[in-house]
Amino acid sequence: MDMRTFSCALLLATLMPLSAKASSKLYIVYLGEKEHDDPSMVTASHHDMLTSVFGSKDEAKKSMVYSYKHGFSGFAATLTETQAETLAEFPEVVRVKLNTYHKPHTTQSWDFLGLDYDGPQQQQPQQQEGLLQRAKYGENIIIGVIDSGIWPESRSFDDTGYSPVPARWRGVCQIGHAWNATSCNRKIIGARWYSGGISADVLKMDYSSPRDLTGHGTHVASTIAGSQVWNVSHRGGGLGVGIARGGAPRSRLAIYKVCWIDGSCPEAAILAAIDDAIKDGVDVLSLSLGGSPGEEIFQTLHAVLQGIPVVFAGGNEGPVPQMVLNAVPWVMTVAASTIDRSFPTQVTLGNNEKLVSWFYDHHYQRMIYLDLNQAFFFIISTQPQIVGGHSGLIPPGAKPHSWLILHKEGNYGACTNSGLLYTLKLGRQSKPFKDPITHRHIHKGSSFLLVRELTQREIMILRGTKVNKENLTIESVQKQLSLNSEGQSLHYNASVISNDFKALVHARSCDMETLASSNVTGKIVLCYAPEEAFLTSPRVALRNAINRTLEAGAKGLIFAQYAVNNVNSVATCHNIMPCVLVDFEVAHRIASYWDMTGSPVVKVSPTMSAVGNEVLSPRVTSFSSRGPSLAFSAILKPDIAAPGVNILAAVRGTYVLLSGTSMACPHVSAVTALLKSVHPDWSPAMIKSAIITTASVTDRFGMPIQAEGVPRKLADPFDFGGGQIDPDRADDPGLVYDVDAKEYNKFFNCTLGLLDGCESYQLNLNLPSIAVPNLKDNVTVSRTVTNVGPVEATYRVVVEAPAGGAVIIPFIYFFCDAKCSSVEIK
Repeated sequence: MDMRTFSCALLLATLMPLSAKASSKLYIVYLGEKEHDDPSMVTASHHDMLTSVFGSKDEAKKSMVYSYKHGFSGFAATLTETQAETLAEFPEVVRVKLNTYHKPHTTQSWDFLGLDYDGPQQQQPQQQEGLLQRAKYGENIIIGVIDSGIWPESRSFDDTGYSPVPARWRGVCQIGHAWNATSCNRKIIGARWYSGGISADVLKMDYSSPRDLTGHGTHVASTIAGSQVWNVSHRGGGLGVGIARGGAPRSRLAIYKVCWIDGSCPEAAILAAIDDAIKDGVDVLSLSLGGSPGEEIFQTLHAVLQGIPVVFAGGNEGPVPQMVLNAVPWVMTVAASTIDRSFPTQVTLGNNEKLVSWFYDHHYQRMIYLDLNQAFFFIISTQPQIVGGHSGLIPPGAKPHSWLILHKEGNYGACTNSGLLYTLKLGRQSKPFKDPITHRHIHKGSSFLLVRELTQREIMILRGTKVNKENLTIESVQKQLSLNSEGQSLHYNASVISNDFKALVHARSCDMETLASSNVTGKIVLCYAPEEAFLTSPRVALRNAINRTLEAGAKGLIFAQYAVNNVNSVATCHNIMPCVLVDFEVAHRIASYWDMTGSPVVKVSPTMSAVGNEVLSPRVTSFSSRGPSLAFSAILKPDIAAPGVNILAAVRGTYVLLSGTSMACPHVSAVTALLKSVHPDWSPAMIKSAIITTASVTDRFGMPIQAEGVPRKLADPFDFGGGQIDPDRADDPGLVYDVDAKEYNKFFNCTLGLLDGCESYQLNLNLPSIAVPNLKDNVTVSRTVTNVGPVEATYRVVVEAPAGGAVIIPFIYFFCDAKCSSVEIK
């Protein structure tokens, strides 16, 4: 370089210090297993490595943000791209990657799962002991929650009656803004916070401490381990009133704050929290967060190898396929499902038609085209709370009556608007008919061709009513069938909800242009545009509609979408105006009334609560991210489904209903803690296997679980993995699939490109599931089962092959004493 060029370089460096500084970014340097047991020596080796790149030990220390020195070796440092590339060439470096930002995935549920709890002092001697009691309510199990912190003053974290902190605990209570040593107690036994990678502007808006400003971490922690709190409801307004408690209510909490007020959770901070949690001595790790598909936190393997099960949220990007997050095989990835609680809200039209009440008498105004030459009929109403969302298939102008009339086996009568057809015999559950129902079977009435033909595995059974033609009247059918519809909201504030009728406007998609031309000021707006349902995600469309109608001066919103159970999505309307979610069928009736009436008006009543058999559950929610995994197509994800809709738990100063896989994840974390308490000798893989293999694929009525979407369908493993979690059954799985640490390491090395034959490693990893991508020929895989049931037991093999394939196992019965021999599956 000549002097002139060198001078120019110096001038640029002098004139542009901000640009030079901006070129440095936060990188994560992963070194694998530790070479020293002494953490200080591990950190010193990190400084030495950085010094060799920077040429200055002081500069090296300044650049380091985190040193990972307990569970594994590595560091996060501020580097230029060139420096990062230089470090990547070091032989001891496994991987160098740019820091990415993850985000949170935003209790009746425990009773719904069968973990009934009235407190130890209320237990009756005759009550059958379940997992919760056998686990002593999670006593002394330490659960690490990596999230946005915690609000320690919540009653859910009261430590009254707790024994001293377990002596094996090695963590700290890190002080900070509005947090001192007394903020921890015998319930919250430790807390840390990680601000590296967060801008100064964001830190100014949040607590520089473990204190939770967003409420997300508090909600998660109280769902896992909250103490029992009586008479709580959504924001204290009486909605969803009941007892709030965690699934493992006597367990201890270790809090690791990595997520901040802007919703960002730096991966560098997450790794630091995992590293500290391993050292601190947690028993379970719960992470209700994630990045993008394919962005995996591989370092969780070090926690699993230390015997710590790791549970992740699966993401909220459903129902689009291949969006599931956190797909590495050693963690549990959780999908979200509904519970048996709903919040119906009645909408009354100006003609006094009550469209959205939980029970009402005149939903269907007439029977259509019944063939009275038949001796009798079986009539099934696909009621929206049972099969809501099928109206998404209605072409504009079609009438959305949704029933199947069965004359006799193999002969079908009038049917309109049904994404799934249901069959039954004599009012009892029955097997599906052998021949698949297609649109060719649908005739008469105002039927129309469905979007796609239905296949046999999409047929389900529902209870129905036998109606003799001699006494067939509209009134008798309406009395015999629960012909109800459902809309939901969170609006119970009398100052917001008026008893008066307001003018109704149908603004279709509620775009700015339509709202501006419709004069919606002071009126209730219906947003209903089924032809555009596939163009925008329901969450985005609803958010836009709320913002636009508020800006336009509306006094209420009725929003149509194919899944109406996530009432928290209308929480921004709270105390401002009523916002009600309805399915497309109800919206169609409202739109018809508006179209045929000169001065249409509508009234929205306060929200009610409904719990129990009126609400068909569980269902996989529409927002829950679906598999298969983009990163690892041979690893089935998600693993399991758990309640994640309208979960009531603590936040700052109150209790709220929230929905998301963030809410589903802590349910699995709590069950994992209970299993770890009862079976301390089980490995993380064994606990995971027990949960997956004992899950339920049917609802409380014995029907296959459904997955919400357009159209709604039967849930499959890419929706819910093994199925809906069943805590008590997971305690006694009989057989489990354990995984040797060496096999996990092989899988990890495959992701780094260090091994050949990786397809075989993935297929034969001893998981409780088998996923074969791009199956074109015969494939044989191997699994080894371990007997954790009776010492000597005989097991029978039952195979249900997927559609279009065959599964061959060389024997039907096999005997186990302890560890059974391998099973080859073709």
